[in-house]
Amino acid sequence: MSSENIAPELQRSSGVERLKETGFGSIFFICAAITIFTTVAIVATLLSDAIVFFSEIQIVDFLLGTNWSPNPRGEGLAFGIIPLVIGTLTVTITAAFIALPVGTLTAIYLSEYANPQARSVLKPLLEILAGIPTVVYGYFALVYVTPALKATLFPNMSTFNALSASLMVGILTIPMVSSISEDAMSAVPDSLRQAGYGLGATKFEVSTGIVTPAALSGIVSSYILAISRAIGETMIVVVAMGSQARMPPVRETIAGIPYVAPSDVLLDSGMTITVAMVQIAGGDLVGGTLPYDAMFALGLTLLVITLIMNVLSDIIAQRYREAYWMAVERQSSASDFESISRLKGALFEYLTLGASVIGLFALAILLIYVFVDAFALSTAGPEWLLTYFLTLVVPFIGFCLYSIDSRRVTRQAIIALGGGLVGIAVPFVIIETYIASIPRLTWQITYLFVIVAPTTGTLATMASREPAGKAGFGLVGRIVGGAALGAAVATIFLVFDDLSWFLAYTTGIVPAVGTYIYVRSTGVSVIIAIVGIVLSGVLRNIISVYPSSAIIFVWTVGVPLAVVAAGLVHIRGRSQQAVVGVGIATVIAAGSGVLFQPSVLPTGSGVAITAMMTAPVAVYLTDAFDNEGGRLGLTLPVLIVGGAVLGALIVQSFGIQSPEMWLTLEYITEAPSRNAREAGLYPAIVGSVIIIILVAIISFILGVGAAVFLEEYTSSSGLTGSIARILQINIANLAAVPSVVYGLLGLGLFANGLGLGLGTAVTAALTLALLILPITVISSQEAVRSVPDELRQGSYAMGATRWQTTKNVVLPEAMPGILTGTILALGRAIGETAPLIMIGAATTVFNAPNSVWSAFSAMPMQIYAWAGFPQSEFRYGVVAAGVVTLLIVLISMNGAAIIIRNRLERST
Repeated sequence: MSSENIAPELQRSSGVERLKETGFGSIFFICAAITIFTTVAIVATLLSDAIVFFSEIQIVDFLLGTNWSPNPRGEGLAFGIIPLVIGTLTVTITAAFIALPVGTLTAIYLSEYANPQARSVLKPLLEILAGIPTVVYGYFALVYVTPALKATLFPNMSTFNALSASLMVGILTIPMVSSISEDAMSAVPDSLRQAGYGLGATKFEVSTGIVTPAALSGIVSSYILAISRAIGETMIVVVAMGSQARMPPVRETIAGIPYVAPSDVLLDSGMTITVAMVQIAGGDLVGGTLPYDAMFALGLTLLVITLIMNVLSDIIAQRYREAYWMAVERQSSASDFESISRLKGALFEYLTLGASVIGLFALAILLIYVFVDAFALSTAGPEWLLTYFLTLVVPFIGFCLYSIDSRRVTRQAIIALGGGLVGIAVPFVIIETYIASIPRLTWQITYLFVIVAPTTGTLATMASREPAGKAGFGLVGRIVGGAALGAAVATIFLVFDDLSWFLAYTTGIVPAVGTYIYVRSTGVSVIIAIVGIVLSGVLRNIISVYPSSAIIFVWTVGVPLAVVAAGLVHIRGRSQQAVVGVGIATVIAAGSGVLFQPSVLPTGSGVAITAMMTAPVAVYLTDAFDNEGGRLGLTLPVLIVGGAVLGALIVQSFGIQSPEMWLTLEYITEAPSRNAREAGLYPAIVGSVIIIILVAIISFILGVGAAVFLEEYTSSSGLTGSIARILQINIANLAAVPSVVYGLLGLGLFANGLGLGLGTAVTAALTLALLILPITVISSQEAVRSVPDELRQGSYAMGATRWQTTKNVVLPEAMPGILTGTILALGRAIGETAPLIMIGAATTVFNAPNSVWSAFSAMPMQIYAWAGFPQSEFRYGVVAAGVVTLLIVLISMNGAAIIIRNRLERST
């Protein structure tokens, strides 16, 4: 641990500094101790109701019973979990047949065969694959996979079935197997590979005969964790498998040996342990009833299974570093290696490459369909597609090719686009003419998604590395990102009082910042801030006259952003005119935002949006204009907007048939409805924004605090070393606990125990914050651990204390990595559904919340509710639009995390 280098005791350290050291150390310890509290709370919450349940239901009847019927009204109660175990094993085993071999081959390819360029593409794509919400996978299984299987292979398949759910669970767990297995393979010393090559082994022999055996314990560990993940999966099986607890029929062969036909369990509906929990939670939750207590008994059972799997994985992983000698023995002589032909080695390489892309390929097909449905592209005329292709896509490709400035790349792009046109159109027409029609797709749409989109994405990636492209994409990113962030900030004031914020900012934050600038004392500034905020609470009930909301936004958002933007320009050494210009431009933009008022956001929201969009753009332009090669790239936003406007004019002028899109501005700003064409996602979007902001604040503080304590305030030996080891084991165990169990924690502790209410934002935020806390802690630890120890020693040599070193050296250096991990963790939180169901969150609300105690919904919850509607307009239109909206948010968050990580790696 980096913390083994303890800061020397400074004889001249004042009493105040010693108090700071003790105080911050205690705070960080409390943050870390919350992980222990979480474990204790989970166990206590589950046990409290499970004990009551087992006092009335015998454990033997629970574990060996073959009938599950938890009637909430108390009639015909039966709590035998054998049908649930059969359903769980069916999904887990089938998913394992997909995830384990595909994930292992993917790991071999990434570790042994992939070049840096291939890795740079496949790794982020696999991360995106892992980050897609499980409710989306469930929707894919129900709406696309099941109909395709029924139409081709299994005409007797039930609408709700275990096979489709298992396929999606398998694809979901591929990244877990590949990531952990690749880490194990990458940790194998390179000397073992070189020794194998020195004895005449081929890459195939080295990969399968040396690297894989040496990393075997790590690979097996990934298998166990993936199986544990499949056992605890909830939303995929809830949406796609159904909720019918049943024992499969037992058949007899000619020899009289009983057996169960795989088709009887795979092609029909069933129920897993997690589905049973959600089914009970989805009914009328009444504490003190047997069905209610049964949820906690199931949760305890699931927790025990998960922990056993996790402990088993840890035991196997202990052999990780001890397994290298096996590989050494295997290469003791050249005769140990089988004579492998080049053809066999090449086939194996292609096999690993195919395994690496199989999950991505399946996901790509599903995403094509969901985007086609969300934008109703199947209803668009070919002329509409051609118009926007010429006005938007072609100019964008031209911009990318100009930025790259390579004849070879231009020639390859033309060949790809032209050859792909023929390669898609001809087979598509042949298939549709002589074999079967392809639903909701045309060759034009297929060409756009299969050829144009990947080609454009590749060119955009290449162009972003060049001056012009880097300037253009950077400007577009700041415009879009700033506007989105401004809208998110404005959304907060739907549930928080803007007048209280105005007083707290004026009497607390401004004086505290001013004091810090002049006095440079953190302690004094914090005291002034606390006093001012407390005073603002008193004044809120006294003062009756306030500025308008727009002026409040200008004062509390526009002005500070202007100051920060001008300060950044000044720090970068720009001219005085540039500093003043950026500050004035931001203030003017904030003022002009008064004229822009989104109808669904609080009054004055336009100020926050324009200010947060202008400040980063203004700072960016001061740098971009100094780069002559990148100035032309700044025209990219004009090119995009101009192309969209020109395309709209052409479509309107010539009366070209346009698609009746589901994902429109009205969809984003309207409330849900039983009428598909009037249904909107707005209340759920607001709920997700509010919850994720609260989760970000809670998880960031606790996660970073715990990571700092473990890395900077503990050692590898003694009492602190023992505490650190206990905390690390506990955090690893918490990371493996299924999300549905966290939902029971939120229900028992926050909603009922603390009386925070069912389905409120506070309950949801606390539950999700604890859910992602282990991920935040682990990622923050990695970031803190990556800070070179020389920086710490240099700080200590200058007389700094441990807290000063942490604050001024460690955290600034580690912040990019901390932010990356936090964003990825928040991406998981925003897509979680099962915990929200367990805490009683509303599936549908018709008005945006007006306080943190209001009934909340979230985007995954609304998608889950709509997915159960039988009307095709909802399944193939409204839900598809919701899925695309959620995916855009998640991909944006994951993309931001990847960009931060890549920049960090380049700077390192």
